[in-house]
Amino acid sequence: MAGMETAHTSVRAESRFGAEYWRSSLEQEEVRRMMAGMETAHTSVRAESRLGAVYWRSTLETEARGQIRKDRKRSGEREGGRVGKGPRAGNRTRDARCATALYVGALPTRLSAPTIDSVKHVNCQKGRENIVFRMIFGFAMLFFLTDITAELGTTPNLKQIVIGRCFEYVTLANLNHGYNCEEIWQEFEKAVVRRSPCDVRVKDYQKMFQVITQTLPCGKLLFWSKTRDLMHSYVAITGSFWTLEDTLLGFMFNKLIWCGQQEKDRGFDYQSCPKWSTCLNHPVYSLWKQASQNFAMAACGNITVLLNGSIHHAFNKKSMFGSVELDNLNPRIVTHVHIKVTYNLEGPFLESCTQGSILGLIEVLKKRGFRWTCADNDLYV
Repeated sequence: MAGMETAHTSVRAESRFGAEYWRSSLEQEEVRRMMAGMETAHTSVRAESRLGAVYWRSTLETEARGQIRKDRKRSGEREGGRVGKGPRAGNRTRDARCATALYVGALPTRLSAPTIDSVKHVNCQKGRENIVFRMIFGFAMLFFLTDITAELGTTPNLKQIVIGRCFEYVTLANLNHGYNCEEIWQEFEKAVVRRSPCDVRVKDYQKMFQVITQTLPCGKLLFWSKTRDLMHSYVAITGSFWTLEDTLLGFMFNKLIWCGQQEKDRGFDYQSCPKWSTCLNHPVYSLWKQASQNFAMAACGNITVLLNGSIHHAFNKKSMFGSVELDNLNPRIVTHVHIKVTYNLEGPFLESCTQGSILGLIEVLKKRGFRWTCADNDLYV
């Protein structure tokens, strides 16, 4: 009998050790699976804010481990690793696994088919009352982190950048006009600050444009739509075209973001600015709209229009060119409009001078009395 008890004790010890090892392995595997899904779902967030993502990952890992232990406690398992006794021990162990699977499945991860099947087919008895809350919490946190990277505030050091670019342009271009860069900034600041970020109208920039007027060369203006990269390369290679970005104002504000705050003495909002699509009078859009209008009105002689034939709607009536610049071209002083259709190196070849939206542009030019030509160019984006 003593030998049998010793053997039985040894078997129970081995069984207990096996159960502890199995539970530990299961917990580690569940955490690894959860973290792998989180890493896939939040790659873009980590790229924008590594510190925020590390904190998010560490917090969820800690919460997941703690919740796994709590769920197992509620279902009858001890944290020390004892296997439940009696006929319901198997049910309690299964309920712990079920609660753990539900918790991991409720996190905002990209669930694999086996995980979905396990949550769907296991007969879960506990933990269901918290699923909805955990899913809402997870998706809310995901939305919060994504929204931070989507809404950018005013470009840091905006004043120094704008004034610095102004001095650089005036010096390198050796302009004879007496531009006062400080005055240009002051008029710009007056138009933006202490206004709602969605209530800066075109006319609010009127005084700034009066102190930044510039005479443009006739016969060299280049208009473009959805061909920014090619446009800059084309201008750099040929050296014979001017774009809006080559003007003093375009050079000063190119690729910058800004918006003010309506409260008194609050200045620019460096935390967040609304998207163009959410504002009728967005401060950035209003400035570029007026700049585009002035650029088109100054066009004379031959002009060139650069369009991308590798996309649908290469000519878009809602774009800055289609809605502002084209309407302000004067057929009495613009003698010829030359359309160049370019393509991405790998294609596709969707539109040309004889098909697609470019035909709509040609019709507009005809109706307004412009002389025009169109070429499917061998230049590539």
